Amino acid sequence: MMDSAAEVSVAVDDDWATYWQKRYGRTDFDTESLCFDAEDHITELGLEDPPAERIQARYIGLLKFSKAALALVRETMDRAAAEFGDRPWQQSGKTVRKAYMTDLLNALIQAGHPVTAVHFNHGWIEFDTNEDYEQALSWAQDGSLEEVIRL
Repeated sequence: MMDSAAEVSVAVDDDWATYWQKRYGRTDFDTESLCFDAEDHITELGLEDPPAERIQARYIGLLKFSKAALALVRETMDRAAAEFGDRPWQQSGKTVRKAYMTDLLNALIQAGHPVTAVHFNHGWIEFDTNEDYEQALSWAQDGSLEEVIRL
């Protein structure tokens, strides 16, 4: 991520399904779209439960913004707040104040700003719930945590 020269860099896991299988025992649960073009510009992100062909990688929530991109983020959010107020914004259906990061990234994409995928294979664990935390503790206790991260 540190070496990425893109204005907006988004870490993605190309081999996410191996981790998902270990985490959930399946790969068709808690999924979201992530598509990118030949230049690694993300074209779609964050639609829940998409068809498998619309999941080229997994968004892992690690981002890098240039100073110019941070100004663009502020402008985008200010404009969205003024236009949408407490009404749903973007695909999550959340208000601007409660929007997901994927909503912001999609707003940038829709406005024509490049959002670039930076590719990884594993090396992360997702914590959405207490159960995720408990599972990570279990993996740490049984010695498989390092294996899970390296899968």
